[in-house]
Amino acid sequence: MPEITLPESTIKAGIDATGLHLPEYAEILEDLRAVYRTVYGDDVYLEADSQDGALVAILALRIHDCY
Repeated sequence: MPEITLPESTIKAGIDATGLHLPEYAEILEDLRAVYRTVYGDDVYLEADSQDGALVAILALRIHDCY
């Protein structure tokens, strides 16, 4: 099985001198879409009206809720 190299996440949550920093839902969604496209190809359709797009949106919402 070929090895898949996933892009480094752009999502950075943390605390610093200026306070708590959490990613917005849209940032999480775009990050997950980038990873999904790495696995399934750039031509995969990930809008909300597709099954794959709905799955990615649900996962992004759950990650956002966990923050």
